[in-house]
Amino acid sequence: MKTPMLALLGATALATSANATFDGFTAFARAVNGSTLVDVYAVTSTANHRLFNVYDSVISTSAIGGFYQASGVANKTWKPDLSSFTSTRDSIDSFMTIGASRYAGDPTVYAGITTAGDPNFTGTSWSATPASAPAVTVPNLAGWYSADPTDASLLAENISGLTGLRVGTAGNFGVWVGHLVLGTVSTQTISWQASATTKDLTTNVTQQPNYNQTFVVPAPGAATLAGIAGLGRRSRRRG
Repeated sequence: MKTPMLALLGATALATSANATFDGFTAFARAVNGSTLVDVYAVTSTANHRLFNVYDSVISTSAIGGFYQASGVANKTWKPDLSSFTSTRDSIDSFMTIGASRYAGDPTVYAGITTAGDPNFTGTSWSATPASAPAVTVPNLAGWYSADPTDASLLAENISGLTGLRVGTAGNFGVWVGHLVLGTVSTQTISWQASATTKDLTTNVTQQPNYNQTFVVPAPGAATLAGIAGLGRRSRRRG
């Protein structure tokens, strides 16, 4: 299926301090096989940063039916499929991740294999049961983290060349934190508010700012892909 061409028009999120090293979130949107795929990244100022978790999230979409989840116990929740490594940037399935994993000789990028959900992912929204319904919404204040804070996949990567039209915070480095799928290619919004913990490995400074952003995804043929980014609401530094 031919991917529609979309132009980009976006507003950049403002960091909460002049020398901030965690600058907010950015999203790359693209149309694939009749669905809209949106990959969200926590943006850092350099590659020498490590992301540990995302927390206190308030995430929603105007899309009818919510976020799309693939069928099957391993796919219909916010937990990425780590057993068979099928959760990728091309998956027609929504999931959360902390970082990305690569394997020798395989160009595919997979969800971080140490990703885990915190208790605010209530009920079966993180780990499904056979009888559970697909988790098409994100529980209020849900968080996810890496079970191994030394995992190399938590390091920021160069995101300047990623496929998809970009909206949100500018910057060349980031860590993959979410893969959101809207079941139809149509004009919809995704509201993303969350805090994250990052550490500058050069200065040993830890940051935990909160950002509130909205990503607007247009229908095929629409003139623009617009992004409206709000101010970070709070920022805390700990060295």
